[in-house]
Amino acid sequence: MLFERNLFDRSKPGNFWEVFRIALPLILANAGHSINLFTDRLMLQNFSKETMSAAFPAGLTHFTLICYFVGTVGYANSFVAQYFGAKMYHRVGAAVWQAIYMALLGGLFSVAAYFYAPALFRAFGHAPHLVELEVAYFRILALGGCIPLLTIALSTFWGGQGKTSMIMFVNLLITFCNIPFNYMLIFGMDFGWFKIPAMGILGAAYGTLAAGLVGLLVMVGCLLGSRTNIARFRTWNMRFDKDMFLRLFKFGGPNGVQLFLDLASFNLCVVLLGKIGQDVLNASGVAFSLNSLAMIPMFGLGQTVSILVGQGIGAQDIPFAERAVRSARLWLYFMLIILGILFLFYPEPALTLFQLEPGTRAFDLAKIMLRFVTAYLIFDGTGILYGSAIKGAGDTKFSMWIGSTFAWLLFGIPCLVTFYIFGLPSVRESLGPDRADTYNLWTQWTIIVAYIMILGTTFYLRYLGGKWKGMKVIESEANDHPRGAIPKEVGVDSYLP
Repeated sequence: MLFERNLFDRSKPGNFWEVFRIALPLILANAGHSINLFTDRLMLQNFSKETMSAAFPAGLTHFTLICYFVGTVGYANSFVAQYFGAKMYHRVGAAVWQAIYMALLGGLFSVAAYFYAPALFRAFGHAPHLVELEVAYFRILALGGCIPLLTIALSTFWGGQGKTSMIMFVNLLITFCNIPFNYMLIFGMDFGWFKIPAMGILGAAYGTLAAGLVGLLVMVGCLLGSRTNIARFRTWNMRFDKDMFLRLFKFGGPNGVQLFLDLASFNLCVVLLGKIGQDVLNASGVAFSLNSLAMIPMFGLGQTVSILVGQGIGAQDIPFAERAVRSARLWLYFMLIILGILFLFYPEPALTLFQLEPGTRAFDLAKIMLRFVTAYLIFDGTGILYGSAIKGAGDTKFSMWIGSTFAWLLFGIPCLVTFYIFGLPSVRESLGPDRADTYNLWTQWTIIVAYIMILGTTFYLRYLGGKWKGMKVIESEANDHPRGAIPKEVGVDSYLP
């Protein structure tokens, strides 16, 4: 049942209100990130349409390249949650530090991508002036790739415990820094005694990294400067733990692989849509940007479910985990229905924010695209919710195989085949170029809807199967310390620098 009375009983762990308490800061944190993307693209759209068109694929490509590490590093959330649920508090700091080492490895990988940027974006086949802008934007993000990864690693310390207010605070701080930083660097500003030149798309990249660095430094100070964190969670325990690091690879790696292959297929779709024409590229960028707003409650509630399921697994309390999932589902569907109504019946105000003028082809295309987005919203939310639940327990291999296989078998390859078929000279001659492009465009959007519907249903059925209930990503207390010599609480001075 969707509505259950006991979900509103505050005395029961995992109730509607507890989920709200944990999810709201995460939703606001995700909102801060989406506001960053939204305002960046809005500023770039006002600077020039070319910079907006270049920033979207370039930013998505960079995130796709590092998303293996995003997924792997972020999975430390489940480690912290399960240690916290099992009351093995002394292992929390070690889990966070293994995530930090993984983030540094990802940062090196990001820097290496700097040198391959020109060849990569030329292969996309976009106009030469767009390729130049894409490469410039991508290279700056590549050099600072460790900043978002380290922020994710540090956030797992608070996220796994369900203390999500800290994550919200840092993300909103980044947002409050990002907007003025980007404005000054994109458009330039004259202070009289000091003048910042207008840097356009380069300014957007620099501003984003600078704001992220501010948030990262705040997290470092809070993690390592608290005597409580040092004493209870051993946050100064920087020792490389080979066993835990390998387990992070084992369980977090599939999560990263799924995210990489999923986003790679999505990136391919964006590139193919861009090849159809400039109006299609502009409309798609706007539609996907608005779709990212709908992802805010999805990801926030997905993270909440992953945390609470992890804590339930660690505490060996499955009813608590199941109740948390049902409570999150109620919140999710309520939010998505409201967003669906706005996208379907009142899209014009949102579209005009991106300087799409009513009556233009790009405006009309974006309006239709939002109808497709509305069609898959509930299924997308279902997939994220139940996928997060089983991954929080440790069922990451299934998620990887299903998510990755479906991303290409049902999405990436069909989009590629569609683009190839409607690009054949014989087909274009038979249908006419305009009709062929129209069929190409809406066939690809139909594929997107079908893929998300099937994926969401599959994750729901996997959750119902219950295999996740017997999984765990952490070691037992006995296995970790066979002599039982290490207490859960130690003196502060032992871990002070």
